Amino acid sequence: MGTINIFEPRTMLAMVSESEFRAKTFLRDRYFGHTESFQTEAVDVDIVGRGKRKIAPFVSRRSAGSQDFRDGYSTKTYKPAYVAPFRVSTAEDALKRSAGEAIYSSKSPNQRAAEILAKDLYELDKEITRREEVMCAQALTTGKIIIKGKDVDDQLDFWDGLTTKPYVDLTATKAWNASGADPITDLRKIVRNITQLSGLTPVEVIAGSKAVDALINALKGDTTAFNSRRIDLGQINPSTLADGVGFIGTLRLPQLDIYTYDEWYYDDATGKDVPLIPEDSILIACRGVNTTRAYGLVDIINVQQNEHQWVVGDRVPNSWLQATGENAGRIVQIKSAPLMIVNEPLGFWTVKVVS
Repeated sequence: MGTINIFEPRTMLAMVSESEFRAKTFLRDRYFGHTESFQTEAVDVDIVGRGKRKIAPFVSRRSAGSQDFRDGYSTKTYKPAYVAPFRVSTAEDALKRSAGEAIYSSKSPNQRAAEILAKDLYELDKEITRREEVMCAQALTTGKIIIKGKDVDDQLDFWDGLTTKPYVDLTATKAWNASGADPITDLRKIVRNITQLSGLTPVEVIAGSKAVDALINALKGDTTAFNSRRIDLGQINPSTLADGVGFIGTLRLPQLDIYTYDEWYYDDATGKDVPLIPEDSILIACRGVNTTRAYGLVDIINVQQNEHQWVVGDRVPNSWLQATGENAGRIVQIKSAPLMIVNEPLGFWTVKVVS
C-alpha cells in the first residue's frame, strides 16, 4: 500500500465530512434543512409570492371544462461568492510539543502534523458554518443577504418584487414595552394576516432579548397566557436545543411556541457583536416553508495532481506549499460557495415590538 498524503484534498475532505465537532446552528438547522449542491457556479433562486385561493368554477355538462393555470413564481440566477478561509501551518508547528502533550512525547512529526491539520480544518469549518448562520439570520429577518468582503460587494433580496413585505412595526402604534401593551391581541391579528396572505400556518416565534423581556412583562400576572402542558408531558427537551436557544412556553391563543436565541457574531466593519435575532424584534415562522441551503460549484488547484479541478460539495478543502511571502509555509484552506434561499418569503415575518 502506498503512503497516504494527509494534505491530499480527497483525504482532507473525508476528515471534514466525518468530523463530529462541526459547529451547531439553530436557524440553519431548523429552517434550512433541505440541502442542494449544484454542478454549476450559478444557483437558481425560485421565489414564490402570494398564492391565490382559487376554487374550481362550475361548467355545464356539455363543456370541456375550465383550464387551470399554475401560480406564478420568479427565478433569479445568482453566482454565490466564495467563503475561503485559510491557515498557515509551518514546519516548526509539527516539530514542537503541542499544549497538553507530555514533555517526553513519543509522537512523530507526522502525527503532530495530522493533529494540527485536524484542528485547522475544524476551526475553518466552524468559521464557514457561522457565516452560513449569519446568512440565514439576514435572509429570515431582513429579506436580504449582504455579501460584502474582499473584491465583492453585493446583496440578494428575497423581498424584491413582493407586493406585501413580511415586516410589521408595532412601535408605530403601541410597543410591547409601553404601558397598556397587548401582545396577545397583536399576535392574533398578525397570525390571521399571515395566514390570509401566505396560506401558511404560523407555529413559532423566535424572540430577541428585549422583545422576550417585554412579552413576559406585559403578560405578567396572566396565568392563562402560557400553556405549560407540553413541557409537563416532556415533549420538549431543552437539552436537545443548540447553545443559546431557550424555550419560553406555548401561547394558548394564538397557538405559538416561543423561543429565544441569544447568539451573536462579530462584525469587522463596526467592531461590535451583533445579535443574530434583532433585540427589539421577533421572528414568526410558519410550518413547512420551502427553503434551500444551496452550494455552488467550487474550483481548486490540486497541487498533488497538478491540475485545475471543479468540485461539487458544501466544503472543499485544499492545501499547498507557499515558499515566499508573509504566508510562507503549508497553506490549509476550505472553500465553499454557500447561499441560503428563502423560496417562500411570506413564510417568515419580522415584527418590531420594542421601541
